[in-house]
Amino acid sequence: MWIFAVVAVLGLLLLASASEAGKGFDDKEVRVGQFGPLTGPAAPWGAVLRGSALRFQLVNDEGGIHGRKIKYFMRDDQYNPAQTVTVIKELVENQDIFAIVGGVAGAGSIAAKDYLTKNKIIWIGPTASARELVFPQTPYLFCLTPLYEDEASIMTKYLVETEKMKKIALMYQNDSYGQAGLAGMRQRLAKYKMKAVAEIPVEPTERDLASHIMKIKNAGPEAVILWVAPTTAVISLKTAATIGFKP
Repeated sequence: MWIFAVVAVLGLLLLASASEAGKGFDDKEVRVGQFGPLTGPAAPWGAVLRGSALRFQLVNDEGGIHGRKIKYFMRDDQYNPAQTVTVIKELVENQDIFAIVGGVAGAGSIAAKDYLTKNKIIWIGPTASARELVFPQTPYLFCLTPLYEDEASIMTKYLVETEKMKKIALMYQNDSYGQAGLAGMRQRLAKYKMKAVAEIPVEPTERDLASHIMKIKNAGPEAVILWVAPTTAVISLKTAATIGFKP
């Protein structure tokens, strides 16, 4: 549903343009770009970029947006905020894009925000939902997803109120993405006068998670929230299975 909303907003913005041509578009095409981890520690999230390409191709096959075909550029930032800024600058300065569509990863999105705002580049639907990205608001950024804090809070509410669990642990990525998940969980647990039995940070590039999982197991949780990138989540589940830990 996210990509449908992106296409809809893109169409409205083009419709609002009074001229036949402008920055990033003309009467034949509109140029858009997206960044994300096609390689690196969060490479599975690169599916967002590849899936967007398929959707844009379908739109083009049906005639495009107001007669304009979408020319789509996707760039690999390797889940590295410094690289995010580099690829964003290349898209803006070399490819003359009309808008950034999507964009994966909280830290990278936060790093890119000031540059895109300064250059008045429209940004539609970043998949990141960090508070630092959404606020302060800018007239060029259209966020379409809930804040990470809200997502973590709702997840925690479900575990406590629906599953009736009292002992909850969290493994969180040690960056702005993970800190937001940690804050959301803590805020919700505080309403029940509860605390997590374990809060374990993990670096995005860590691959040996045996000690992390053992710390969580020793805390005796009924449920574990994994607020991490896909690769880290898979390794965590595999490691837990090898020691018979099945919360």
